[in-house]
Amino acid sequence: MLPVADVSVRPARPVDAERIARVQLSTWRTAYADLLPAQALDVPEVQAA
Repeated sequence: MLPVADVSVRPARPVDAERIARVQLSTWRTAYADLLPAQALDVPEVQAA
C-alpha cells in the first residue's frame, strides 16, 4: 500500500489570482492545442491588475 500524503487545501485569496490565472491559461492552451490553430491559442499572458 502506498503512503498517503498529508495535504490540505485552503480557499483561494485575492493574492492567488494571478497564479490561478496562469494555471488556467496553461491548461487551456494544452487542452485545445490539437483543436485550435496556434494563433487562437496565442493570447496575451496574464498581467497583474
